[in-house]
Amino acid sequence: MTPQREKKYLTIFLGMSSWVFLCSFTMADPDLWGHTLYGIRAIEQGVLTEATDPFSYTAQGDPWFNHEWATEYEYGWLWTHFGNSGLLAWKFSIIAGLVAWLTFSLCRSDSNMGARILLVTFTTMCLGNFVVFIRPQLVTFLLFPIYLSILNACWEKWEQAAWSLPLLTILWVNQHGGFLAGVALVGFYAFMHWVRFFITKAGYKNALLMSGVFVCTVMATFVNPYGYLLHGMLWTHLGTEQHVREWQSVWDVGFSWVYIAPLMILVFAFTLNRKWRWIDLFVMLVIAAQAVMHLRHIALLCLAEVIFLPAILSESIRRVFPQMCQRWDAPESASLRFGGILSSIGFLLLLQIQSGIPLWKAGLRPWDIAVETSDSVPGMPTQAVRFLNDHQISGNILTDYGWAQFVIWQTFPQSSIGFDGRYRTVYNAELEADFLEFQTSGISLPAQTPYLDEHPTQIVLLPAQAGAVKYLKQRADWQEIYRDSQATIYVHENEVPLEQLHQTQSKLPENQGRTWEIFPAAIKTGTKIAK
Repeated sequence: MTPQREKKYLTIFLGMSSWVFLCSFTMADPDLWGHTLYGIRAIEQGVLTEATDPFSYTAQGDPWFNHEWATEYEYGWLWTHFGNSGLLAWKFSIIAGLVAWLTFSLCRSDSNMGARILLVTFTTMCLGNFVVFIRPQLVTFLLFPIYLSILNACWEKWEQAAWSLPLLTILWVNQHGGFLAGVALVGFYAFMHWVRFFITKAGYKNALLMSGVFVCTVMATFVNPYGYLLHGMLWTHLGTEQHVREWQSVWDVGFSWVYIAPLMILVFAFTLNRKWRWIDLFVMLVIAAQAVMHLRHIALLCLAEVIFLPAILSESIRRVFPQMCQRWDAPESASLRFGGILSSIGFLLLLQIQSGIPLWKAGLRPWDIAVETSDSVPGMPTQAVRFLNDHQISGNILTDYGWAQFVIWQTFPQSSIGFDGRYRTVYNAELEADFLEFQTSGISLPAQTPYLDEHPTQIVLLPAQAGAVKYLKQRADWQEIYRDSQATIYVHENEVPLEQLHQTQSKLPENQGRTWEIFPAAIKTGTKIAK
């Protein structure tokens, strides 16, 4: 077997192992209930997406700009016909396409096995934190490296494949808001083509063609149910501070080697090697800056490194470890290279075993969609919602934004929610500010707070340790009727008859019930009290 063929087969084996790792554990994302339900409702109503919000009591009937409607349509159809197996098949297929593209890129690169093992190991370890959930964002993870590969190939020589980018954008814009990253990449490369032309007086044709691709890509973003209105919503959404953990900076979420390692690899590759193109450095610096500012973009940085760094990282490793690289590259060292692959797989396997032990003890299998039911978000308050349903209590429920779409699934249409993870796709800036003030504050809230006193809130369901719970304890007009180690429920005294309040008041023992359930953690409901 030739060295190149051996390296190809080892890389494919490593890629297949990465796919198994990334698919071996699945949790329900806090928004999975919503994504699936919205798709089911759209199919039942014979529309692409609902035009107005039917789920909240604060914005009911307001315009709803659902930028993930196509993915949700897929979820609704798959779950209706195949249950959880359909959702898992969607996730496994997306990840298979992603791993196949990255493996293909590595096989085509001029790199050694050391660089390939390093990139695949750390990329897999990092991606595992993001793809553990079934979520529309996986489409962005698939298409982002495809855009990078095509644009990178067009830098030296024009490739007709560039004209596929506007077509891919039509798919992307209706699947996930991350399409903006793809448009930004095309625009960045078009700009850089012109910069190179003005500096070198060469490449005019390529700059003109790439500009045409960029214009077509931008036009493709308007092929959606909302037209230009979608762009306005996304601009407003991204232009405001996000309180979701994934939108915080790497430094704000606490130190983790999983998130720091990609930055260290990037610095190592470019500082110890001078054989790189300036365009590659610029692109990587822009993506790295986004990754530092927003945790969710760490995954995009890892994917970009697999596209750009194999050859650069290989040369850097040779400079630091010349004798080791010489031995690894020797024809007679096939067993050493295979041993390196097995070491990488063993390392990932140990990480997965450590993460999977709690689920296996709870009786869940790798092909189950796990729902955590003891901690706060992403854990779901199954016991608390069962309590509401068992005692036939319904109404306008104010709950944690991470719990709201689970609550919608379990209580709609008898109950409505005050705010949920759709954020600016439904709620205006004032509603969002009022909600975040309530959820993130504690006892310091004013005597009158909008969500409790200006909106018709009847029930409050919050994490037991939330700061707002301390505030509710001071309010004589709000009574606690339920508490466990995870969640607490308060009701307004005017909304539930006093005699019923005493009958339903309950304190459950700590840690009652299962820690893990299987999506959708369906709750049997009886006849509800009308709002």
